[in-house]
Amino acid sequence: MSLQNWLNNGWLTKHQTSSQEITALLGVADRDLSDCRTSGLSPDWQLNIAYNAALQTATAALAASGYRGCERLITTGLFNPLLIRSRQMSA
Repeated sequence: MSLQNWLNNGWLTKHQTSSQEITALLGVADRDLSDCRTSGLSPDWQLNIAYNAALQTATAALAASGYRGCERLITTGLFNPLLIRSRQMSA
């Protein structure tokens, strides 16, 4: 399914981004990827932090393509398979 189809379905909106926005989103992702490796964190919390890094990276990719995802798409649709697979791997 193309991004245009996602736009037509109401899962995305058009978005004008800037290099500062992309840099900020990727900066949060880099920080979270570093933070999730902090010793002493529970596996659940490490996964939560790494998951946020994935969300920020996806948001940056969409913005760079001229779109913004709706909150429901990101939290329940786009990354749900990633979360399930990550939990299976840590079990």
